[in-house]
This record gives sequence, C-alpha cells and structure tokens, in this order.
Amino acid sequence: MPLFEPFHALRYSPTVNLADVCAQPYDVQSNADRETYARRSKHNIVHLDLPIGDDPYRRAGENLEKWKDDKTLIVDEAPSFTIYRMSFVDSAGVSRRTTGVIGALRIEPADSKEVMPHEQTTPKAKTDRLELTRATRANLSPIW
Repeated sequence: MPLFEPFHALRYSPTVNLADVCAQPYDVQSNADRETYARRSKHNIVHLDLPIGDDPYRRAGENLEKWKDDKTLIVDEAPSFTIYRMSFVDSAGVSRRTTGVIGALRIEPADSKEVMPHEQTTPKAKTDRLELTRATRANLSPIW
C-alpha cells in the first residue's frame, strides 16, 4: 500500500470569490480561455498554474509568495485530506460528475504497480510541470 497522508493544504482565503479564481485544468485551456480567466482576477489560478510572458515560472513563484503574504492564499493549520466534487462536460458533450480526495502521495517507482500511472504524458508536459514545481515549490495541479 503506498503512503497517502494528510498535508497542510494551501487554499484561497474564505474572503475570495472562487468563481473569480477557478479555471479549467491548464492542459485543456485554449489561449482565449486563459485570457478570459486571467481578466477575471489578478488572483486567478492561471497566473500560477499557466504562467506566460518573460520567465513565466519565476513569475508564478513570485505571485505565489505575494498571495501567501497578502493572505489571498492561506495554509491549513492542521494537515488534512481534501474531498472535491467536479461537474463538467467532457469532450463528447456528456455531462459528468466526479468525486475524489487529495492527499500527499509518496512517489513510487514506475514499475511498482502500487499507483496507477497517469495516462500518456508528453516530455514537454512533464518538463513544464517540473519547472513550475521547482519555481513555486508547490504542486499546483493534482494528478487526475
């Protein structure tokens, strides 16, 4: 059994309107989608999770630190698991709903069979997420 533990989550402050700061997963957004989300709020997640411009990863890291400093984002006092529910329309136009749990999962060797691998990922996507993780020192997008 892989190690799966509660952790100190980083969340938006209760004073933040989540409709202004949530976005689709980074890997399904068009450029137009990203711009729409970015205009909703200077604190929209796209400014962290899908950075653009000169040195985008550094900018994402700086934004994350600013948002923590100004209490836009707050760290849970106690470690916990997070249950989430998502409703969306899939690529075939079918309405779907899913429920899951977020926790800290130990990375297992690829051949361990303890954790199901993510479906086909590209080297570009892996490099992008690794650079973002290094710059922010955070995992901003759960593996789904």
